[in-house]
Amino acid sequence: MSLSLGLGAAIFLLAMMLVTTVDVAGRYLFATPLPGAFELTQLLLAATVFAGLPLVTLKEEHVSVTLLSERLKGRAAALHGALSSALSAAVFIVVARQLGVQAMRLASYGDTTSLLRIPMAPLAWTMSVLAGLTAFILVALAVSHLLGAIRGRR
Repeated sequence: MSLSLGLGAAIFLLAMMLVTTVDVAGRYLFATPLPGAFELTQLLLAATVFAGLPLVTLKEEHVSVTLLSERLKGRAAALHGALSSALSAAVFIVVARQLGVQAMRLASYGDTTSLLRIPMAPLAWTMSVLAGLTAFILVALAVSHLLGAIRGRR
């Protein structure tokens, strides 16, 4: 699973790089930018970010501010990890749900990008599923941290 998500994120990032390169080269060398480059970049960026979320979450490599949490040790650190993972899971459950609602709206309207007419609903559904996967991973991490705190009492 992590290999396929990582590969997907890498492919999206490579595609975004190629679109930008072709757009810039076309604009400056031939005075003709790539039509729809902005739309493609938006879609690829969203796909890259949401494909990377479960991977970053699984490895617990999110950017974080550790002013006080760095000083926690043992059971306190495990409880802090459980609480922060549980709160983050709650947020991602809401994000996944709202993206699912938006995906249903986009599908019912048949919404597409304005220039290239790329359907928006499949991307929204994919983002919803990946946010849900991230929430699931966060719940598993919360349980793992909580079990670590319980074991620390023995």
